[in-house]
Amino acid sequence: MAIALSEASWDQLWTDWHHAYRAEATDESDWIIECLSQLAQGYQRNIKLRHGITLTQHNYQFHDDLMVINTQPQATSVHRRL
Repeated sequence: MAIALSEASWDQLWTDWHHAYRAEATDESDWIIECLSQLAQGYQRNIKLRHGITLTQHNYQFHDDLMVINTQPQATSVHRRL
């Protein structure tokens, strides 16, 4: 069974989920955020680089298919299937 979330809901899930820790104890610019166990197994890693650039690595496996739906008004609707 596929799960459908709006893009805003998807972003809010990551914002509200506070299970994050530093990849290296002394490195403030490298964080790992574990996935919500209800949706997936794995993590998202954010590494802050210079000049305001952040590298994000997504390393997780969903339990079910997940569809994130862009609800912003556009000429064409965009769907991302994850």
